[in-house]
Amino acid sequence: MENLKDYFHFNRHERNGAIILLVLCLAIGFAPQLYPLFIPDEPLDYRTIRQAEAELKQEDNDAKAPVTNTAPFPFDPNTASRETLRKLQLNDRTITSIINYRNKGGKFRSREDFSKIYTLREADYKRLAPFINIQMAG
Repeated sequence: MENLKDYFHFNRHERNGAIILLVLCLAIGFAPQLYPLFIPDEPLDYRTIRQAEAELKQEDNDAKAPVTNTAPFPFDPNTASRETLRKLQLNDRTITSIINYRNKGGKFRSREDFSKIYTLREADYKRLAPFINIQMAG
């Protein structure tokens, strides 16, 4: 009988560990039932998702659309305004990348530097390369 008592006797640290383990197991077991009390269930609005999908498809179609409206004109990518870049028929994401690059101190020193804008499509670069006129500051 004494031998059996040795297996079921816990010292204070073992008892505290067993209690903590039991509390954690109960908390994990009841978590799915308690979850709605802390985080309200909001209905999913599929209209917003469909609208975002439509916008992405439209952007994709705009990016694939052939350029037909205006002919390119000479420009300096170091000084061109957002409106000038828009007239050159660059997409908004590319325009934002160019403006951010310049705002962070970047300079275009050659036509090839302009081609390194990661959002610039190769077709746009080939179309605009002959019109890039970089003015070097003295």
